[in-house]
Amino acid sequence: MLLSNATARLHGDLAFHGLADLADLADRVFCSAEMGLVKPDPRCFREAAQRAGFALDDGGLNRRYLQSLLPHRRTQAVDAYSGKAGGLEVRLPTGATAGRSTDGCLAETEGKLYGGLGEWFRAKAVTNSLASIRRANVFADPQFRESTRQWAACMRQHGHRYTDPSQARAAFASDKTKDQEEEVRTAVDEARCAHSSGLSATAQRLDARYDKRLQKKYRAAVDNRPQLERAALPRARVYLSGR
Repeated sequence: MLLSNATARLHGDLAFHGLADLADLADRVFCSAEMGLVKPDPRCFREAAQRAGFALDDGGLNRRYLQSLLPHRRTQAVDAYSGKAGGLEVRLPTGATAGRSTDGCLAETEGKLYGGLGEWFRAKAVTNSLASIRRANVFADPQFRESTRQWAACMRQHGHRYTDPSQARAAFASDKTKDQEEEVRTAVDEARCAHSSGLSATAQRLDARYDKRLQKKYRAAVDNRPQLERAALPRARVYLSGR
């Protein structure tokens, strides 16, 4: 089962890129946009599971099992699952180093599923780090900063004294006593100002620009990850079938 955050054009896009048979490999392909939701909203996963005929254990079967163990047995169980520290290390585009264990059930399973743990870990670690780099580049760009200043000026005209959209959203997330009507009014003003100031268009344009640069710079990992994922699908089907 595959759940994507793509737009409602997902199935058409898959066909355009020659991946129309992906649905056969993954059993079912779902798009959060068709549900009116966005991952990581838990309702996305519940809806997809229900449509596919699965029942989710919201109580956390594994968590309850671990909590039932004595402390020393719990440590042993965690080590058996995730392995102990050490093993693989990857230098990330951010400059940091990511590491993971090469033993334990998880490492063994991923190694078999993706045809090699080291290659999969490198591709996954590098590609996962690109989003934070892209966002940092966008936020630091002079064009984005200027559009943000114009957005803040627009918001002041509507009676809001926020310096950027994240500050506005954080204000309501951290203060649950704020009136819902005020939150809705602020959200509407925020969206209007994002459009009129050009902030939305600027952010989208810069995001695409920096994404293209990162995709090109780290092309090997970017291309390798989906190849490994596609190759893993038939193996996963075999494992799940119990053959």
